[in-house]
Amino acid sequence: MYKIGSANDHDPRDPKDWVLYGSNDGTTWVALDTRTNEDMPARNMLYSYSFENTTAYSYYKREVLSNCGKGAVGLDVVQFSEWQLFVEG
Repeated sequence: MYKIGSANDHDPRDPKDWVLYGSNDGTTWVALDTRTNEDMPARNMLYSYSFENTTAYSYYKREVLSNCGKGAVGLDVVQFSEWQLFVEG
């Protein structure tokens, strides 16, 4: 599970499409979770995302593919207030 916090302003910069990856060497990455058309309607709010995974990884990264306004308003930036990764164990 992981959580992403929406920032305090300008929702077109919210992440909309992304992929979460895991790796044990920092070179070879495995896609763990893919999200499309996500919406963060409230500001300064944590949104939770769960996914199934049985492999522990040493590294994690999130690749943001698009934000909520790039096409509509020409923004090339993404903002979020925090990212929390939770590991069961």
